[in-house]
Amino acid sequence: SGTGTVHYKFYGVGNDVGAGTGIPIVQSGKGLMAGVLVRTFHRWYVGSRYYYFKVTTGLDNTNSQSTQPIQEVTLSVPVAALGPHIQRDTRDSQYYPRAGSVYDTKFYFSNRSVGALFTYQNYEMAFQQYFALGKKDVLAYRVRACEVNGHAPFFSLCMLGNSSDMRGYPLGRYLDRRMLVGQVEYRREIWWRFGASAFMGAGQVAPTFTDFTASNT
Repeated sequence: SGTGTVHYKFYGVGNDVGAGTGIPIVQSGKGLMAGVLVRTFHRWYVGSRYYYFKVTTGLDNTNSQSTQPIQEVTLSVPVAALGPHIQRDTRDSQYYPRAGSVYDTKFYFSNRSVGALFTYQNYEMAFQQYFALGKKDVLAYRVRACEVNGHAPFFSLCMLGNSSDMRGYPLGRYLDRRMLVGQVEYRREIWWRFGASAFMGAGQVAPTFTDFTASNT
């Protein structure tokens, strides 16, 4: 359980809106998230996750440079979801893996029966793998897919930006009902606890998976 506040900009939904200036908003909320995973077979784990948050969304007036001609509105809604969680983890270490992989799948179902105002479904799948290149070098890659169906609020859509997948893009710069993103990273130990890494990522959002095109990547 906990509380938090997030400041970011809402650019709109889709690939074509990310180049705009965006509307600064602030979200605050408090709630809880709980989950359990049980080892079932070798490195396979099965469980479930549940979260409930009371989220308040409004315009962010702390940015004096923002002159959006929009009347201030504050919206407070309960956001909750429940669903299964499946994972396969063969990494040699959770803190600095040099070999192995992780497959992770989460399904979330949101409706009034679990305490939510909105009814929608969220599906997330991710896979990452690590390769040791000598004693001090590691090559890793990660791919992730997201799908949202139903009447989801904009902040529950698939978000590309401000994550381990697309570092360098602000939170929510691109969001839609479908998302595909991947990243390759090279890591090297230098001395003691110091190291360096280089990475390259690419991603895309769209209303459906059939709408993905190379030009929107």
